[in-house]
Amino acid sequence: MQPTSNFTDLVALMQFLRKHCAWDKAQTNATLMPYLLEETYELLAALEGGNPEEIQDELGDVLLQVVFHSVLYAEQGKFDMDAVIYQLMAKLIRRHKHLFVDNATLSASEVEAAWDAIKAQEKKTKPISRLKAKAGSVLMQAQDVQAQAAKVGFDFVHIQDAMAKLHEEISELAVLIPDDKSVVDSEWQARLQEELGDCLFALTNVARQLGLNSELAAFGTVQKFQRRFAFIEKALHAKGIALEEATMAQMDSLWETAKDELANEH
Repeated sequence: MQPTSNFTDLVALMQFLRKHCAWDKAQTNATLMPYLLEETYELLAALEGGNPEEIQDELGDVLLQVVFHSVLYAEQGKFDMDAVIYQLMAKLIRRHKHLFVDNATLSASEVEAAWDAIKAQEKKTKPISRLKAKAGSVLMQAQDVQAQAAKVGFDFVHIQDAMAKLHEEISELAVLIPDDKSVVDSEWQARLQEELGDCLFALTNVARQLGLNSELAAFGTVQKFQRRFAFIEKALHAKGIALEEATMAQMDSLWETAKDELANEH
């Protein structure tokens, strides 16, 4: 078998692997879930890095997960890849009513509002809470429920109010932090965790108020930390110093150097 750019051939290849490869045969929708999550974050990392070849490769890995799950559900007699594509196209056409029915020109914000209205109409027969968080990381869920609450007026009027709430939550956490961690019992630990959660939620709300995505902000910081730490490892290796043998002062000095030298990297 030779690779092609035909989508039908990709589905056929996946079906072949399910029949003839022991690992592929052993997979279920449940066992594939961690791979889908991992591949999604690897795609985000590639997009952050901006390398077209890496982005292309990671897009393929995410597509593999979509095809794999569809093939598994087809085997179960529930739906196949054709049904997935048909349903997606139907949704896009239905939610772009201004193009395919009304023949109207809308601004981006008007399109978004129309999309939400049509989506709500589609789901009106389903009893769902206004604050049902979308699937995703906890930061994504936090920002989503805050945005939903804001749509009905439950929101800070000014960004300064959100900042004040953040400072309030940080103060409440600070008074619970002990000088000696050994004195912290399970009840104390639970209170610390609750207050830390309140801080993260309040910080996410500040991000939303500023029009920022808290998940992407945190993701970018993780990537930045990894780049700077890799710089430290490389610099220590060049000096013949094992990472485990380096002092905090040496690593901190290299960290500051990394901040300067990598400042313009993305």
